[in-house]
Order: sequence, then structure tokens, then C-alpha cells
Amino acid sequence: MNQMLPRALRDFIAEKIRSGQYASEDDVVRAGLEALRYLEAQHRALLDEVDKGIADADAGRYSAKSVDQIIAEMEREFGD
Repeated sequence: MNQMLPRALRDFIAEKIRSGQYASEDDVVRAGLEALRYLEAQHRALLDEVDKGIADADAGRYSAKSVDQIIAEMEREFGD
């Protein structure tokens, strides 16, 4: 798969190869796609947790404590 990239991205890829961090253009693109896949999975997991939190709140499962109170309790229990 050959894709034409903007000059800035071609320069970025060339610099990564020049620095010795990657051996080829394919290696740079592969690493970039793997990083994108990882970030998208992390984003999805975060959204899933937000959805769970909203569902808990809607069901009345929440604490009236402030974040500062919760942190203080955790620090007392587990230390700094």
C-alpha cells in the first residue's frame, strides 16, 4: 500500500530513520498505526468506564463525598 504523505510527515519519517530509531519507512508507519490502535483502545475503555459511572449515578450508586474527601481518606488509609 503506497500512500502520498504531506511533506511534514515525510520529513518526520525520514528523521526517525536518520536517528536510527527505525530501520525503514514501513517500520515508522507500522509503529504509528500500532500507537493509534492502542490509543483508540484506551479511549474506548475510558468511555466504557464513563458509561458505567453514569449508569451507577442514574441508579443512585454514588458518594456524596467530595473528591478531596475521598483522596484524604485514601491517603489516611494507604499513605501518601
